[in-house]
Amino acid sequence: MLKYYVRRSSGEEFQSVASPPADNVWIHGEAVSYDDLHRLSHMYGMDINVLRDVLDTNELPRVEIHPTSGLYVFVRMVQLGKHGKIVTTPVLMVVKDNVFVNGI
Repeated sequence: MLKYYVRRSSGEEFQSVASPPADNVWIHGEAVSYDDLHRLSHMYGMDINVLRDVLDTNELPRVEIHPTSGLYVFVRMVQLGKHGKIVTTPVLMVVKDNVFVNGI
């Protein structure tokens, strides 16, 4: 699921918007699907081949810079799992022009 946030000045709080703006937007994803990633690729010109890597539970941390489709940063979020085991999951952040995406 993708959520879209905008603000019009630096002193203003971010506001949630229902429909995704074309520019100046923060997009937060939670439990994203392939359809969500395809929507990001189509709307904002992001590389679908890189975006879909976040669905791979074994994806390694890395940084990729694509001159036309943005900066992609993969990290791994650490959580305490069942039975006290530590588990990690991939998280992707993308910056392209005036669009920032995180948490996918």
